[in-house]
Amino acid sequence: MVDHIILMETSWEIEEVSREKVRSLASGLNISDLSASFLIARTIDSVQKAKEFLYPSPKYLHDPFLLKDMEEAVRRICEAIEKKEKICICGHEDVDGITATCVLFETLKDMGAYLIYYIPSKKEEGQGLVKNIVDTLFKNGVKLIITVDCGISNVKDIEYAKSKGIDVIISDHHEIPKTLPDAVACIDPKREDDTYPIDTLPGVGISFKLAQAVSMKRMKITPSQFLSVKKDLTSLVLLGVMADRVPLLEENRSFYVLGSKSLQESNRVWVKTLRMNDPNQKDTVIPRNIVPILSSARSKRGLNPGCEFLLTNDGRKASKIYNQLLNISKNWHKESKVLYDRIKENAKSSIHSKLIVAVDFQTSPYLLGYFANRLREEFSRPTFVIGLRKNSATGEGRGIKSFNLVECLKTCDDILLDYGGHKQAAGFSINVKNISEFKQRVKHYANINIDWNDLTKKIEIDVETSLNSITDKVLDETGLFAPFGKGNRQPLILVKDVELKRSEDGYICIDRNGTTKLLHANYPQTKWVSLSGEPIRLDCIFSLNKRKISLFDSRPSFKKFNI
Repeated sequence: MVDHIILMETSWEIEEVSREKVRSLASGLNISDLSASFLIARTIDSVQKAKEFLYPSPKYLHDPFLLKDMEEAVRRICEAIEKKEKICICGHEDVDGITATCVLFETLKDMGAYLIYYIPSKKEEGQGLVKNIVDTLFKNGVKLIITVDCGISNVKDIEYAKSKGIDVIISDHHEIPKTLPDAVACIDPKREDDTYPIDTLPGVGISFKLAQAVSMKRMKITPSQFLSVKKDLTSLVLLGVMADRVPLLEENRSFYVLGSKSLQESNRVWVKTLRMNDPNQKDTVIPRNIVPILSSARSKRGLNPGCEFLLTNDGRKASKIYNQLLNISKNWHKESKVLYDRIKENAKSSIHSKLIVAVDFQTSPYLLGYFANRLREEFSRPTFVIGLRKNSATGEGRGIKSFNLVECLKTCDDILLDYGGHKQAAGFSINVKNISEFKQRVKHYANINIDWNDLTKKIEIDVETSLNSITDKVLDETGLFAPFGKGNRQPLILVKDVELKRSEDGYICIDRNGTTKLLHANYPQTKWVSLSGEPIRLDCIFSLNKRKISLFDSRPSFKKFNI
């Protein structure tokens, strides 16, 4: 018996761009009209914005003191350093949180701070600064807690810390709750009263800004001097940017480029360890290889092997941790392959709804987000996956562009133990007895707030053009658009009424005028053919990257005829 699953068809969308704007931008930058169209499709419509995008540079990084409450945070940290008060950096158990912890820990340690770090176990302790951790830190004589990549939702726990005489500084990037915690400082660019130019920095980006601001104040140095002295830190920011999949635009883009360059020049022990374990590994792929390995780092009593790996100056220790994490990562992937099929089967009961809720108490909390993301991508629906953690359940959600997961979770505020996150990635915990009620509420919210058209898989095309417009100059210019990722896909063009056929060098595309272009990689296995088996004319979407033209999608070309 074949299961029938409702899947939305893929739609092609293309924005009309002003020819006048295209010509003006192309002239101002001395680039091709096609490349100017790619910029405008990304809402980059001025020469200055385009220069910042095409040529990322340290000069385009913003002043950290533009962030709300930064002054208060810096003042309190400097005071703690002067008084030799014990400081704890409390992070989140993922790559963004691990790197955010390392960036601030290393910076404050270099300034003589008396400090420790604590990263809670997601499985055993939950996320963020919870009450039990406050008790542990109080017993250890901590006077100041600085959260990184967490804390903005821990309102009651921070109130509890205050009652114990512990000051708290929050540095976070998640969605803001109804009430801000009563902390010394709440640094989060998503605050409504924050005027920082970008609100999509990862947690490690905010941590870097805090580290930079403290250094500027205490060491009396400029932002550029901090970058010069601590440029190695940008390699850690790069890992967080990649792992948290933030939009690769604006400051994130600059961090990515700076971090990549820093990594290639780095002599940090963790970088040397990666080179030693795989001598053929290019520095450009190190971030892609280490991120999934760091994702497997599990905390125990606050210590995290990922942090230890990134912070240590001991080569033997680094190699030992790396091999341990590598084995855990391999086992994690094996386990996930087995469990995902079961989760997917579970999810099918929700497939006729606009939102999927899958419950599996045998699934590790560390797999919930991964599974939610895979289901979201496969079925094109916002998805919650719920597992078990000690005496309560824990869940992870992954959403679509037009749906706010945090707002959805707010409708369950009275039955959730805690929740927080981003519009498209959120987490929560809940009593098992309330799961049924949770399902009803989130599905009801989705039914009201999601249109069926929102669930259609969409391909956003930059521009419709012709084959002869894809010149060598254009292909060279597309290299300036890298790095590609969320918010900045490879440029996509639509070319109508062409034929794809095999050649001696692979596959080629031919238009009606006989213009020919060689395609990179193989022609897809699913070919459009007529009833006679002959190739038919196609409308094709091609992706462009440096000197490569690749087929992204295609469909039969339908012409209008006058009768």
